[in-house]
Amino acid sequence: MLEIKRLKKKYEKQKKAAVNNLSFRLQNGQVLGLIGESGAGKTTSLKILAGLIDPDEGTLLLNEEKLISPKNKLIPGYKEIQMVFQDFELLPNFTVYENIRHPVLYSNVQYREVQINKVLKLCELEHLQQRFPKEISGGQQQRVALARALVSEPQVLLLDEPFSNLDKPRRNRFLRLIRKISSETGTSIIFVTHEANDALAVADSLMVMKNGYVIQKGTPRKLYNIPINSYVARFFGEINIFPVELYESFFNRSCTEMGNYFGIRPEHISVGTQQGDLSGTIQNTMFFGSYSLLTVKAANSEWIVNCPSDQTYKAGERIDLKINKEEIKFFWE
Repeated sequence: MLEIKRLKKKYEKQKKAAVNNLSFRLQNGQVLGLIGESGAGKTTSLKILAGLIDPDEGTLLLNEEKLISPKNKLIPGYKEIQMVFQDFELLPNFTVYENIRHPVLYSNVQYREVQINKVLKLCELEHLQQRFPKEISGGQQQRVALARALVSEPQVLLLDEPFSNLDKPRRNRFLRLIRKISSETGTSIIFVTHEANDALAVADSLMVMKNGYVIQKGTPRKLYNIPINSYVARFFGEINIFPVELYESFFNRSCTEMGNYFGIRPEHISVGTQQGDLSGTIQNTMFFGSYSLLTVKAANSEWIVNCPSDQTYKAGERIDLKINKEEIKFFWE
């Protein structure tokens, strides 16, 4: 188990700390996602966990043993915690096999071969092992970097923006690979990303960061369904957010919930031509294959509405919106 207690890091010439009071526990085989906008403190957190930079305050424990500070080591980093960087850092003159072999080059020969073959199979690289990095795709290079990090059997794997260089098909394949690694090897995985939808799909738990602080943490379902504020809500897809003062004018009833804003996601609004909560005019439509997103002007406000792809609407049409009020979320800003 990895346990982090009150980590803090402030760089010189910066007024605010890059990471402030970061604390969490991660069990073996769990996947944790750190998400947030640029400058939120995600990558700094990852570098501290990897033993590449010293925190100003705080403690890192692995299996209840305190990890040695980088300033007290000749070579930074931890054998038990491996990091895959965004640019992969493969050795260009080494084959795929040689890149993966490099971390265990001086290990027992039998152990080394068993480990190399295991990660080649796990990361689906067996047919590429004699190629050089320049001869394979970016997604394949990423899997090589992943296999190289796994070959020495780390307890924790750190991934820096693992989805940013992948198109959707390769991204989905990589998401499945992350889950496969965690379940088959028991390796704990921590990744940082601004791709919130990918984080929802693969993580057991998530932490949303802003200005160095964790502002909300929990399961993907909790953060999606019960965001603490609009910053968190907007990270996980489209959502309609309005000042709470508009609630009564929209629904002709007073609001008894706490908060100064309320929001509802597009999938919780039904579209029809019969009596609904609001009537409006379609401004534009966007087709996404399995569903469409409509922009609707209703009650002097703009609404984003989700509808099945077999229902076709055009700009200028009048429609009614039925709001599932049980799905409305209230929060403070």
